[in-house]
Amino acid sequence: KQWSTTTYRYAKQIINERIGRGTRTFDAQLEGQIQGLRDTQFKYTSLLRLIKQYIIQFRAVLITQASMGDTFADLAIRSVDLESEFTSNAKTQKAILENGETMMAAMNFVVSSLTTLCDKTMADTLETVKVYENARIEYDAIRNEVESYPETNQSPRAIALRHEFGSAKEKFEKLRNDVSVKLKFLEENKAKVMHKQLVLFHDAFCAYFSGNQEALQTIVRDFHLKLTTQKSTKKPSFLE
Repeated sequence: KQWSTTTYRYAKQIINERIGRGTRTFDAQLEGQIQGLRDTQFKYTSLLRLIKQYIIQFRAVLITQASMGDTFADLAIRSVDLESEFTSNAKTQKAILENGETMMAAMNFVVSSLTTLCDKTMADTLETVKVYENARIEYDAIRNEVESYPETNQSPRAIALRHEFGSAKEKFEKLRNDVSVKLKFLEENKAKVMHKQLVLFHDAFCAYFSGNQEALQTIVRDFHLKLTTQKSTKKPSFLE
């Protein structure tokens, strides 16, 4: 019976809010922060999807470069008159491939951090928001019902309802505080994480496309990147 009463009251409150009949508790600042988080998660998820698409395309380029390097090296052995030219091209492709592997490691590092931020940290906060929003609806449903009784009404039903309202209010205010705290910590964590990732992303792209191998090596050292050689797509070079 208690479950059916709570469910009915909850559903009634939602319907009344939608048709403009019931009043609801509205915290403009908190609601703005919650909507801001939802927008941020959506945009970050879109960015994450684009980086993943770029990684797929970039990996295809590295596979092609590995094949070209091996072919140039093979032709250097087979073509005495053009050995120097083929060898030079083979070494160039190998160097670009090594830089590309560093670039790939940097992008994978960014993807890993962004995935954790979007799918775990933000998702966890939004899960708390969902619980808070449910508590808010329950609180407003009971509040509206309590307000329908005159304060002088001391019937058992009115007294029980006021007691229930007190519990709902306490739960609602606790969850509202929990959400505020989580949003604050999330914002601080997001700024710290994204600063590091954006610096890495910028530096890796600049170093790779300018052919600055020294800068790429610095990135590997500073960010403790783990390089993964394209073993599955790269045959041993005749020059190695």
